[in-house]
Amino acid sequence: MLLTSASSDKYYDRRYPELYRGHSVGLLKKPHWLSYEVDLTELLSLSGKEEVLDVGCGLGIISWEMAKHSKEVVGVDSSDSAIKMAKKRFRQENLFFIRANIMRINFNSRFDVILCLDVVEHLDFKRLTYIFNKFHEMLRWRGQLLIKFPIQGGFGNLIHALKGYKTVDYSGDWTHKWRVKNAGVIIKKLEDQGFTVAKVMKIPFFTRWLTPLKLGFVVKRCSKELQNYFGRTIYVFCRKA
Repeated sequence: MLLTSASSDKYYDRRYPELYRGHSVGLLKKPHWLSYEVDLTELLSLSGKEEVLDVGCGLGIISWEMAKHSKEVVGVDSSDSAIKMAKKRFRQENLFFIRANIMRINFNSRFDVILCLDVVEHLDFKRLTYIFNKFHEMLRWRGQLLIKFPIQGGFGNLIHALKGYKTVDYSGDWTHKWRVKNAGVIIKKLEDQGFTVAKVMKIPFFTRWLTPLKLGFVVKRCSKELQNYFGRTIYVFCRKA
């Protein structure tokens, strides 16, 4: 993660080795869960000539996938353990991993695409304006930005409570810094920093579990109220104006 507190950085440094071991068997042979929600290469219309920045790349799985369809991919994360494991697992000539705080890196007009997936909810809400402005500076003209964040529903809160989590925010994940009921406030911040929002996708959380079981049709039959109860994943796709 990026721009988190020292305590949450230590948490992720401990957590990533567990994730690495848990996903080590068959990781590269199975579709990533995100692929059940959205096809990133299709959404971004990649031609193979793009230079991509993956902000908060974690173990580098998405960076590795994107490198198959891009000219170059740079994954950045502040977790030392995550970057070490990403470099160990994914080795390609057009794929690079950097341990750094994104606020301290200067990549003016360097990238065609920036991915920021499951990151912004870990940042202080007051810093979002600054980080979105930073993204705007790092993108080339008409560059693409894709942001993904969760809107947790009542079911998620119930599960976290049953697990005995000491929640400090809406999701049960103490590293999450803020709560929004819809994507409007994030869209407004992006537009204020010079982005044109082209598409907003709201996908029920359980899509990632039902689709691999050939039960994707269940999602379409669920009411909006039920989908909201289980929570949604929000994708905001925009361009540098």
